[in-house]
Amino acid sequence: MRTRKAITSTVRFEVFKRDNFMCVYCGRRPPEVELTIDHIIALASGGSDYPENLTTACAECNNGKTDRQVSQSSAASASDAERRLAAAQKRMEMAKELQAKLSLLQRAREIDREVSTANHQLVVRAWREAVRLPEGVPVCRKVKRAISQFIRRLPVEDLIHAASLLSRIQPKGDDGYIRYFCAVCWKKFKAQKPGPNVRGPNESKE
Repeated sequence: MRTRKAITSTVRFEVFKRDNFMCVYCGRRPPEVELTIDHIIALASGGSDYPENLTTACAECNNGKTDRQVSQSSAASASDAERRLAAAQKRMEMAKELQAKLSLLQRAREIDREVSTANHQLVVRAWREAVRLPEGVPVCRKVKRAISQFIRRLPVEDLIHAASLLSRIQPKGDDGYIRYFCAVCWKKFKAQKPGPNVRGPNESKE
């Protein structure tokens, strides 16, 4: 017969956690009952203090068991194991569905960025042609920012049209082109979103 040793609080908690803080014999939980640690194979029958031989039992079930060997496949234990397995499978399915949705969302964002980049390049090209910018001379950052602030607000056709109108004016420097382009775009934006409280990206409420 093995000598009974005190079970550490760490082992006790891990066994409780493994068994979902529920008596494997009657299925009750705290605060309805007080949980204790029970030996599946009693020490008197050669059992050990290893976690594999320990299970969660309420004080009432444990006191009534004495040295009886109770199989881990008892009805309550099996039922609890089945519930945990079903819950784990459901979580796995939900995780797979979430991963699939995240992958689709990520791909949609990538496509959106690709479309925005392509549209931006089309408007820049129209701008270069309208202002007769020589080959090799880059478009300044201010021009790119002006295009970017409308790239998601207007159809690309409207932006290309606004850029093409720059050929009709002769401002001094890029700032004049930018003001004219933004004015045309903002007018188009207001036309598709009527309302007294609609303001442009650079306008402030008076």
